[in-house]
Amino acid sequence: MAFFCYISSIIKSNKDMSKANTEVITRMNEQLDQLLGSKEANQYAEQLKYDRFEKIMNTQEYLNAEESEFCINWDSSVKEDLFYIGDYSSHGKYLNLRLYSEHDNYNGDDCNV
Repeated sequence: MAFFCYISSIIKSNKDMSKANTEVITRMNEQLDQLLGSKEANQYAEQLKYDRFEKIMNTQEYLNAEESEFCINWDSSVKEDLFYIGDYSSHGKYLNLRLYSEHDNYNGDDCNV
């Protein structure tokens, strides 16, 4: 939005600008390309972060501290799905409750029945 305000100020300051003034038009087109290019780069970077978040939360049962911090920063609601287990496991400090299944991990040794 600020870029378009900038373009408007260029046009207002150059009232005598016409279509024949190719230097100004070329400069404006270059600035527009730079703006759109940076927007696309930001969108791509955000898509990569989203993909990483989805991969971690949908495939990893255990998360290390950096992965859990990244996911919580991306979406604070995942705090409810992560359980801190500390050094209990060598796989990671956080248990992803979206994927953890007690049925799959229970070996029956703790049963007193």
